[in-house]
Amino acid sequence: MRRMQIIFGIAMLLAAPRTLPAALAVGGQAPDFTEKAYDENGSTGGYFTLSADAAGKVVYLQFNIPTCSSCIQAVRRVEEEVYPFFRDDPRVRFVQIAYDSDPYSPDDITDMITKTGCTQTVLGDGDRSTYAAYDVQSLPYGYIIDQGGIVRFQRKVYESGFVPVEEIINVMRGLLGGDVSSPRACVRVIPGISIAAPGQRGHIDVHVPVVEEPFDAYAFLTLPSGDRLSMTLNGALRRGIVPLAADVRSHPSDTAYRLLQGDIPAGAEEGMYGVTAALTHPGTADPICRDDASVVVTRE
Repeated sequence: MRRMQIIFGIAMLLAAPRTLPAALAVGGQAPDFTEKAYDENGSTGGYFTLSADAAGKVVYLQFNIPTCSSCIQAVRRVEEEVYPFFRDDPRVRFVQIAYDSDPYSPDDITDMITKTGCTQTVLGDGDRSTYAAYDVQSLPYGYIIDQGGIVRFQRKVYESGFVPVEEIINVMRGLLGGDVSSPRACVRVIPGISIAAPGQRGHIDVHVPVVEEPFDAYAFLTLPSGDRLSMTLNGALRRGIVPLAADVRSHPSDTAYRLLQGDIPAGAEEGMYGVTAALTHPGTADPICRDDASVVVTRE
């Protein structure tokens, strides 16, 4: 009987949730750090210091392994579904950090940036001191730090395909004083190559989010001359209400968006074009959100 009690006690200890150090629990002070910065070409030669470069800002900080498929998926989802809400807000910083020392390398970080299209601040932790300071035990792991350096959110951010996109958005918008009850929509242009036969229309893919409010959607090409060519966003969703999924968390990410195709005019010559897509309030030019990307038009 005593042996069974001991075994049961050990099992309960193993099953118990890990207790974070006080500094990392919600309400604790986030540790400061300085790490080297990366972009798609490698180390920029610059450094990022939390207390200096993000002073007075709301920070989303995510820890990753650069070759980890779950981490790559989480970085991509944050890039596509969270970051666009805050990209142009000077009160916010998004920071992705990854190992860049043996058995990993700086090339692994640049590959991660390329695979995810990441435009957030990306750092490499060569001696893993920042991972140690934050006691990172599972990856990918995210923190939200408020304007005073206090942790307001911490959790693993990818589990069985689920990324807490809505929760991250709501926590950050709440810290910024925004309405957290109904996250606004965010359209996304998917950059790429449009191939069409001469005289035929090509197309560019546009993701329109599942939203509860009515909207108008439009898109246009910007020519090298600066002139614009209007694009038709085809499909039944061009105007109207797109019903919100009952529980976004229970669905794969692609169900949170509807794919529309913007028709590239048949007369568009080969070359690289800027593409803008936007959602506006019905019958007005008042934008809900917009996105810009590049597309290469080629002819077969």
